[in-house]
Amino acid sequence: TVKISWSAVSGAGKYEIWRADKADGTYKLIKATADTKYWNGNLNPKTSYFYKVRAYGMARGKKVFGQFSQVAAVRPKP
Repeated sequence: TVKISWSAVSGAGKYEIWRADKADGTYKLIKATADTKYWNGNLNPKTSYFYKVRAYGMARGKKVFGQFSQVAAVRPKP
């Protein structure tokens, strides 16, 4: 299990957490949350995982996204 956390963004309603198996790999959305932390479990301790987060809010009934964070590399502890 790894814990990912980030700073709150003013005006953001939620955050999307994206993960890939390579820094330049294909990122997949794994969670949308209003919290500023996420625990990701059931991971292989022999594998590094790469995460990025972006904030979003609603404006006129549509999602408005912020920029992605920098990529963070994480390896779970065995």
